[in-house]
Amino acid sequence: MSYRKKKNEGQDKSSESGLGAAVATGAAVVGFAALAYGAWKLYDLFSSSSEGAAANVSPDAEAKSAKKMVDSEDEEDTNSSPVRRTSGRNVAALEGSSKNSPSKSEESLTNQLLSYYRSYADVEPLEMREAMKTLKIVKAGFSQHLWKNKIFKELLMCQMEETGSSTDGLMVVFPQNFDVLIPFQLDPEKCCIDLHESMNQHSSVLLKTANDSWSKVRDNDNYLVPSKLIEILKDDFEGAVCECTIDCLKPVIYETRLAVDICREFKNFSINFIPALRIGTREFVADKPDAEKLSGPFQWRESFSLLETKRMNQLDGNVSGHKVILKIFKAIRLNFPLQFGLLSSYHYKTILLHLMDFQTNASDWETSAISERFIDFLIDLGSCLKDRNLPHYFVKQCNLLEGLSPDATEKLAHFVNQIVGHHEISSLLKSDYPQH
Repeated sequence: MSYRKKKNEGQDKSSESGLGAAVATGAAVVGFAALAYGAWKLYDLFSSSSEGAAANVSPDAEAKSAKKMVDSEDEEDTNSSPVRRTSGRNVAALEGSSKNSPSKSEESLTNQLLSYYRSYADVEPLEMREAMKTLKIVKAGFSQHLWKNKIFKELLMCQMEETGSSTDGLMVVFPQNFDVLIPFQLDPEKCCIDLHESMNQHSSVLLKTANDSWSKVRDNDNYLVPSKLIEILKDDFEGAVCECTIDCLKPVIYETRLAVDICREFKNFSINFIPALRIGTREFVADKPDAEKLSGPFQWRESFSLLETKRMNQLDGNVSGHKVILKIFKAIRLNFPLQFGLLSSYHYKTILLHLMDFQTNASDWETSAISERFIDFLIDLGSCLKDRNLPHYFVKQCNLLEGLSPDATEKLAHFVNQIVGHHEISSLLKSDYPQH
């Protein structure tokens, strides 16, 4: 049969089967609709099961997912913050949480952190009030003694000022150490501020003055020596302690500060009186550098306490999540001295200040977001330790981790990363540190 004949026969047959084709097409449409409906129902069932499964994802799986994103983003982070950061919002998203509708696991961590803060980390108001009463009595007695000595008037002594965690609301567990500055005003035109080439800490300086009023505080090169100033203050300090009406006071003289140990109702705490030199708008305190342990005139460090307090208070007055996080971690540090004791509380405060520059909205620091920010804080800590770099918040070229043992920082970095990677944050919330 020729091709043409087959074609003609095919055309005849096609006309005969047109009605059948239409019927078949209609049946196919109905069948497809039925199939689509069945598929939609199957998808709906699968989606519901998936959502239920997602709601029951273990905290382990969530933390591992968060950790993967953190690691990948760390490599690409171009944020201008000196501390390497990843977005806490991404971590929260991976954990299936949000401030409006947190998951059960996230809500649980938030509750654990807040419970730890309220029951342990935060100082009881009654204890704080009692300690502050004692502080004011001792400070007033010492101040009266100093003002009677004309040498301190010649040195342009100013009113004593409380500083540190007690004034910032960052004291933890129970009242332990109070810092009081004894400020002296120096004429900027008669002073020289030098950064010694051997100093590892860029905020540590040499102070020189030709002012004759300071002759008893200078060395042969006219550098001011903190220990000489302490020696002048010592007699009045000991006399003030002897005359104080409070029992159980013990004066202790250090090279760069005067301290009094106090025992009140089974709670021991100390008050540190620290000389401070004000030169124009800058303030320097007596403080031996950690890295070099140098003696002599090298013991002055520029203080940024007023600027730090201002930065900590820049958020809305009703937002306190940043302070809660720092107080929680300071309490954790007391309970893990072998690990977190490697760094001072100032290191951890610096990490928080950098984090506040990255999370700038007040809503980022509400208590509802505390678990997200606490994870951010731990991630930043691990990154700084891994890189062995923590820039001073105000003196960026100063690395606060310089001088620490590489092995020690590596071990702490591993410890922190294990905590984050194995979602064992709740294991840090210990309260073994003695409260008496």
